[in-house]
Amino acid sequence: MQGMSDGEVGPGRGSGRPSDLLRPVQIRVTDRELDALRARLVNAARLPELPGRPGEYGGSAASVQALVDYWRDGYDWPAWEARLNEHRHYVTTIDGTAVHFLQVRSPEPDALPLLLTHGWPGTVAEFLDLIGPLSDPRRYDLDPVIAFDLVIPSLMRRLGYRR
Repeated sequence: MQGMSDGEVGPGRGSGRPSDLLRPVQIRVTDRELDALRARLVNAARLPELPGRPGEYGGSAASVQALVDYWRDGYDWPAWEARLNEHRHYVTTIDGTAVHFLQVRSPEPDALPLLLTHGWPGTVAEFLDLIGPLSDPRRYDLDPVIAFDLVIPSLMRRLGYRR
C-alpha cells in the first residue's frame, strides 16, 4: 500500500531526539490499490456450501459471498481513511520493527496516559468512537477528571503505508 510517507527513522539514525524517532504519517490508499482489491474480489472463488447444518463449520458460503460483495461494492474506504486521519498517526522503529500508533493528547492538563490495545483480528478503528470521550470528556458533558492522553498502537503489520 502506498500511504504513510517518507523514509524510516529509528534508533541509531538521526540525532536521537524524539522528533527523529517518531515519524508523523497519514493513511493513504490509492485508487489504483483499491481498484486492484476490487478486481481480486471480483475474481475470488465462490465457495460451495459444506455438508451439515449451515454455519456448523464456520460461516456459510452465502455469508462469505455476501461479505465479499460488500467489500467489493459497498465498503466506503475513503470515508474510513478520512475518519482515521482525523487523529495523529506516527511510525517509530523498535528493535528493527516498524510500529504504527495513534497519539491523542487531551486538552485537560492533568490527563493520565492510557494505552489502548486491540486484539487479533482487530484494528485501531475499534477505538474511534472512544477517542473523543476518553481524551476530551468535557466536550461530551463528562467529568474532565477522567481525561486521558491516548496511545493506540496498531497490531497490524501494515496499515496503508510502506517502509
